[in-house]
Amino acid sequence: MKCFFLDFFLFIKNPSYEKRIKTYPILFYPFLLFLLNFFIFISIEKLKNILDISLSLKHNLLNDFFKDNIYLMGFIVGPVYEEFLFRAILKPNKIGVSLFVFAFSYLFLKIAHLGFNLNIVLSLIIGILIYISNIKINTVFYNKNYRSLIYFSSILFGLVHLTNFNLTFSILLLSPILMLPRIFTGFSLAFIRVKFGLVYAILFHSLFNAFLTLYSIYINK
Repeated sequence: MKCFFLDFFLFIKNPSYEKRIKTYPILFYPFLLFLLNFFIFISIEKLKNILDISLSLKHNLLNDFFKDNIYLMGFIVGPVYEEFLFRAILKPNKIGVSLFVFAFSYLFLKIAHLGFNLNIVLSLIIGILIYISNIKINTVFYNKNYRSLIYFSSILFGLVHLTNFNLTFSILLLSPILMLPRIFTGFSLAFIRVKFGLVYAILFHSLFNAFLTLYSIYINK
């Protein structure tokens, strides 16, 4: 257990895209990381209650089609899309880069207001074209810039979640504290994606969203 968390914090300090260490159990150690993230989120929730801070959700950039089903959006669509956008590119292979291009293309095309179905189709086409092309993955770029890539994706992941809420001046002042748990989750998901695979990062993300939702329902009864 100690070795796993040491590797995790060493990964944050000096990230690398080495393969998973085979002695790690597939489920047990990611579950411990899951509990650590959950504890941090609960601690921040307690702080928000003490400070009497209320955050209200607003329309999200990604939920046009799924806005009437918050569970489908939060537990399946959101985690899959966000892992493609923020973590797929963290391994230097064509599949990961293609999934990232697909997710980024959807976000870019959304600005043109072409509609959900057309955006998805065009994004899929772009992603597939990248995958079947002769483009070579530049591992030299990864080796030189990998730490920056991990930090940028993890911090951006945390900051992007500010767009889920109606922001007030007081919330903006406290945003560094409120976003720290999401940034930490970004690093956790990056570690799981690199060491265990993208599928495990999606599962972790999905289950984490589900647990947070259940916890929110429980405390608001």
